[in-house]
Amino acid sequence: MKNLMKNRSLAILTSVLSVVTCFAFLPQTQATPDALPPPSPDGCYPGFTTAEGCNALKLLTSGAGNTGLGWHSLSANTSGNFNTGVGAGTLILNNGDSNTATGAAALLLNTAG
Repeated sequence: MKNLMKNRSLAILTSVLSVVTCFAFLPQTQATPDALPPPSPDGCYPGFTTAEGCNALKLLTSGAGNTGLGWHSLSANTSGNFNTGVGAGTLILNNGDSNTATGAAALLLNTAG
């Protein structure tokens, strides 16, 4: 009976050590930074401005009342006011006031009109 207890204790100890050894060789996992930056908030920018889309209103510094929806929509606008661009590349070079463009690349080359 005593040998049976010794063998059982030895079997449990061997099993526990085997499991612990397996965990020691597992690669350590670490959190990685996001591949892409988190998206900007929807709307609520200073000067009642709304931007949605990659680089929409990217360079805006002092303009107010602008809405850029779509990839690079109004991206070069720094101080223009009350512009609305809906679609990829709309009003991309614009820096004027009160312009509206809808559709991909609409008013693409407009700068101040």
